[in-house]
Amino acid sequence: MDTDTPLDTRNLLLEAAWRLAVERGLAQVTLAQIGAAAGLTRQTVYLYFGSRSGLLVDMVRHRDAASANARKMVAAARTQPARKSVERFVRLWFAHVVDILPVARELAAAALSDEDARSAWRDRMDAQRALIRELVDGLAETRQLSRRWTREDATDWFWSRVHLDVWQQLVIERRWSAERAISRIVESLWADLTESRR
Repeated sequence: MDTDTPLDTRNLLLEAAWRLAVERGLAQVTLAQIGAAAGLTRQTVYLYFGSRSGLLVDMVRHRDAASANARKMVAAARTQPARKSVERFVRLWFAHVVDILPVARELAAAALSDEDARSAWRDRMDAQRALIRELVDGLAETRQLSRRWTREDATDWFWSRVHLDVWQQLVIERRWSAERAISRIVESLWADLTESRR
């Protein structure tokens, strides 16, 4: 069986890109270095991804697709909408954050001044927000979403409460336990967004 398929080469490049981003920092990694780390050329990287932006977007998508937590997070957003679904989503998201944090922080910082990084960051945040919208839609359709909220505003509020920065501030900077942070965030979201106070 031929193991040198285009998909194998693509995955090899994406894994090399992630590894180098973790080891050196995103801003320090060039397409030539990624190609070399995969035993390929810079031109091969361009052939597969077209640009640095294309590579960054595909790199973070690839990491999400490979993550069991990310796959479970999608399923959690699509199950019976209730407090358990919200809690499961939040738990899985923050478990995923632990896995992606080194590159995600770099990507967020680079997004301020780098259009390629901004595209990759926006792509992932939009994907996460779409999952949160599914949860909010479920709450609305089962009449659990408070009448004080539009679906759009509730989605924005939920998204802001589980943003990467919240984990960074509570768990890393303030040294809350992961369980304490998750429990408080879930309690707060449920109290803010739903008609139920239980």
